Amino acid sequence: RERIHRLEDKVRRRVHIGGYITLRKLLDELVALGEPEALVMRALCALDAQGEFQLRRERSVVYR
Repeated sequence: RERIHRLEDKVRRRVHIGGYITLRKLLDELVALGEPEALVMRALCALDAQGEFQLRRERSVVYR
């Protein structure tokens, strides 16, 4: 749970308010930092459920 919160913070810092990034690019950047892809997806789904982010275009683009 702690690790997911840390990942949520990383995603918030990476995508500014009103901005967007492709899901593949975000995953590649975080995996390059040593984060497991499954945990990154779990964090993104949690942020989507909270309403902070939206996964659009068949989950290929992340909007904040």
